[in-house]
Amino acid sequence: MPKNECDIDSGSVDSARQDYDNLFSKISGRSGEYNLITEPVSFDFSGLVAENLRSAANENQSAWQSSLSACSLAFGVLSEVYEAVVEYDEKLDDIQARYSSYVKNLGDTLQPDSITVMQSFQTEADTALTNLRTRCDWAEEKLESGATPESMRALAAAGHFGEYGQIGYYINEDLNYYHVDETQAETIAVHLRDGVLEGRGGSIEALEDNPELLALITNVALRANTAERNGEKLTDGEIAFLETIHDELEIGEDGFLDFLDQVKSSEHISDSLREEINRSLANGTLALSNEAVGGGVDLLPNDIQETIIGPEGLDLNAVANGGDSNKHLDDYRNWGPDFIKLGEYLSSSSPGVKGGTEFSATLLATTAVNIGLEETYSGGPDEVTYQEIMNVAARNPEANNIMLTGEDFEGNSYEHHERHEKVTPEYFLESIYTRDWPDDGQAASKVTDWIEIFQNSDDPEEVDQGSEALIELLDIITSPEMEEILGNTGHDIEDEDNDVIWRDVSFTNLNPEIANSFADIFLNNVEAMESVAGFSIDPRGVAGPSIHEVENKYMGDGLLQIDPMARLIFAEYIVGNEQAAARLEAAAYFRTEEAAATYFGDSSPNVSSPRSAGIFNAIIEKAIESEHQARVDSTNAEIDYKNQVSSNSTDMVSAVFNEIPVPGVSTLSELMKQGFKDVVKIDPVDVARDTSSDISVVAVNNRSTLHTAFALEESGEYEFGDEVDYLRDPKTGNINLDPNHWIEDENFDEVKYQDVIDFIRQEISGGVWHGGEGKSVDTVTAEFREFYKEGAEALGSRT
Repeated sequence: MPKNECDIDSGSVDSARQDYDNLFSKISGRSGEYNLITEPVSFDFSGLVAENLRSAANENQSAWQSSLSACSLAFGVLSEVYEAVVEYDEKLDDIQARYSSYVKNLGDTLQPDSITVMQSFQTEADTALTNLRTRCDWAEEKLESGATPESMRALAAAGHFGEYGQIGYYINEDLNYYHVDETQAETIAVHLRDGVLEGRGGSIEALEDNPELLALITNVALRANTAERNGEKLTDGEIAFLETIHDELEIGEDGFLDFLDQVKSSEHISDSLREEINRSLANGTLALSNEAVGGGVDLLPNDIQETIIGPEGLDLNAVANGGDSNKHLDDYRNWGPDFIKLGEYLSSSSPGVKGGTEFSATLLATTAVNIGLEETYSGGPDEVTYQEIMNVAARNPEANNIMLTGEDFEGNSYEHHERHEKVTPEYFLESIYTRDWPDDGQAASKVTDWIEIFQNSDDPEEVDQGSEALIELLDIITSPEMEEILGNTGHDIEDEDNDVIWRDVSFTNLNPEIANSFADIFLNNVEAMESVAGFSIDPRGVAGPSIHEVENKYMGDGLLQIDPMARLIFAEYIVGNEQAAARLEAAAYFRTEEAAATYFGDSSPNVSSPRSAGIFNAIIEKAIESEHQARVDSTNAEIDYKNQVSSNSTDMVSAVFNEIPVPGVSTLSELMKQGFKDVVKIDPVDVARDTSSDISVVAVNNRSTLHTAFALEESGEYEFGDEVDYLRDPKTGNINLDPNHWIEDENFDEVKYQDVIDFIRQEISGGVWHGGEGKSVDTVTAEFREFYKEGAEALGSRT
């Protein structure tokens, strides 16, 4: 006989549940009234509390809300346990009854399958027990979470707070607690139809005077974000709510998109209400499309499903066999207006709401396939529409990963819709990167912006995903074929400031926002960009430094190995834009300073810092030189690219000290202790401002001498006289490594600066380094320069 292994008494659980119902009544001042949790007496907090306690409750509303919510939570949790136990007991009674009947009918003779049949009864009982434990564990999780919106909504969805399940919302007056299903959706849809289409005053008044109606749609969309982060789904009621909203608003031949047309043109509603309707509905569409939370493309209205996949392509075989040669053009022009509507609609959504992976990847693929037709055919979407689409679709990191790598986050090859069969990562990047975008590539750059965010995530899985995507991206864009495509887009740019027309420019010269996105990624991966991997450096100095090819690969834990030439090509793309190039050059300056501060600040200097910084600087300087030469070759006019980059980077470095508050920091050496990455991530820099601080003359030799002097004084081994006062901070008396603080007036005296540097060199010549290893100061200083220049020599051996 299957045994009852449950020791929970349903009667005791039911009694405890009623105790919390009674406690709720007492706290609200309604002793003697029952079922106040499942049948609330009011729709707001104040009305829930009896009149004699209302004043005190309103004065201490937060405490009262917490107490009432706790009672409701306990009631709901106990209700779940009670129902689970009752269900289990009834199931077990049924199993035992059927078992007894079977044994009785069996008599004294066992049948061949008797043992199997009797075991099946035990298996059925075990399954019932497992289901009981699962429900009890679920209830325990809700109890441990506390009376959060998620817990209260889940208990409401399970039916433990009565027919409407809104006690959490009534207590807290917060939409996050609102339990939704198709009932509320039908009400909202009625008001939207009647207000937008018919101009019925009651519906318009309901929408304007009760903003929570539309806000509830956005709220559910934001719940989807939270659910996805937690690896959970929306409740069935929340999915039904979103689906019903869309179903109820399908009108006319075009369905849901036709309703959007009516919203746009309706004279019955105000512009502010029109804006709120579009934003709320767009948020709902994105949430409903998200398969990660229980939605999906198949739940969207049919007209949206058809629109996102784009028109059918030209079928040459069909035309050759007598088909209509104009069908493709007709399909394109019929599709175009709907895609334009969809772009405008989705662009009204809130920035934090994203669509599902299939939905977003399909929109990106449709963009790649059809953007080239914009110049050929009339009646289709323009570039602004495609920008709107990309801005929204690229909010989904996995969709971006699919477009960049051809795989989802699980490593599975992604199968695009049949209309997107030709879409590969190479095809996609060529399509979106070689356009002359009105927004300078801002929307297209979002396809890679997520990589840096993921690499800096606290979630190791996201770090892996971002790093693996970067390796795939580099493999693609640094291949000879893509280097030719991306480096020569066929577009010309008129540079009015320099009276030059740049011919056949690179994609980053064409779209500076992409260059800056790449710069973010480059600077976020400094360790990989300055790594000695692929650099052959003979410590004996017999063979000159050189480079050799290494595989681009992700080694785990955020560590990447990148081939030296791949780094150079990546940098060359970035410096196609002057401002992005200035960012890299400024970063190289700070990285050199960090290396000098580390090297000279150690009694036993390590070669790794100057060597790595030298590699980093060499890659950037070589890239800038290559871009400069490319621009010289593209025009007969005299150009000033390198000087412009240098001027802009000078402004950026100066701005760190002049405009960025760094409390307690008076020297560059102290600033660098905060870490190189923290410095180069500083954003609010106006590179166009005029500055009197000229640091372009600060060469490595001079800076290494300055760092040597600073380190010697810091060690107490040496103190320079008043001959170096020009370089001292007047407030501290210390040698100041920040050029902006060397003088108090506005003019930098280059001659005086060089005289002081030369004096320091004479003073320290022949001295012994303070580490006590017998090395001379001259040797330590010279070795810094030697190690630093190895990177440039190695690159020079190949390029």
